Amino acid sequence: FDANLPKGQYYYSKAHDLEALSDGAIDTMVEFVPRMVGALTAAYFDPLGGAISRVDPTATPFAGRNAPYGFHCIAGWMDAAEGDAVLTWASAFSDAMAAHSTGGVYVNLIADDETDRVPAAYGPNYSRLAELKREWDPGNLFSENYNIPPN
Repeated sequence: FDANLPKGQYYYSKAHDLEALSDGAIDTMVEFVPRMVGALTAAYFDPLGGAISRVDPTATPFAGRNAPYGFHCIAGWMDAAEGDAVLTWASAFSDAMAAHSTGGVYVNLIADDETDRVPAAYGPNYSRLAELKREWDPGNLFSENYNIPPN
C-alpha cells in the first residue's frame, strides 16, 4: 500500500476476518461506501482461503486460516480538521461489519487504538506466543509491534 498512502497524511485502519461473503456483509459495504469520507479512504473485501487455508492454524502464528474473506477499511484524509468525521464513519463501518466477523483479524491491520485485539489476531496461538516471549524476551525488548507481553 505504500505508494498509495503518501507520508504526511492521516490514516486509520479497521479490519475483520469474515465468516463468509454473506448478503449481510455485502449490504453493509453497500450501505457505508457511498457515504465514505476522507479523500484517501478505501474499503475492500480480501479473498482468503486457498493455500493459506490448507495449513494447520497452529502451525504458524497466523491463526485466521479458516476465514474465507477479510474486510479492510483504510480511512485516509489530508486535513486534520476532517479527522473526527473520518474516524466516526470508519468506526461505525467497522462496528457494522463486526456482525459478520469470525472475531479474528489480520494483525497488521489492527488500528493503534485496538491493542486489545492482538489476542484475537493470534487466536489459539496467542498463549504459545506469550510463553515463547516469556522465555526468549522476558524484558520485552521486542515491543514496538502489536506487542505480546511476556507476562
